[in-house]
Amino acid sequence: MEFVEIWNKNSGARISTYVILGGRGSRCCILNGAAARTCQTDDQIIVCNSIYLDEVHITSLKLRIVTFDQDNHIRDRLSYSVDLDAQGRYSFSILDGANATLAILALASGT
Repeated sequence: MEFVEIWNKNSGARISTYVILGGRGSRCCILNGAAARTCQTDDQIIVCNSIYLDEVHITSLKLRIVTFDQDNHIRDRLSYSVDLDAQGRYSFSILDGANATLAILALASGT
């Protein structure tokens, strides 16, 4: 059984729940039970799973991210990569479906 976090971008609700796999290609994301009370049809959500691992394994992990359009068709397939440079510092990259590095925009706030 896979546990996930669901973050509702519309309401701000955050829940922890488990995954029940649906029919392949159904493009459905359905919340059941108490979780169903936290989201409404057409809400934008983020579904995130996580694991705990030792720092020595962080560079071997290649996270996958899939984004969807309004009709739940896959829009983007991305991956995150963490690497270690010659000075022992971590670097972070976002890769597209062809493993090309994408620009990471930095957000800064002025005071």
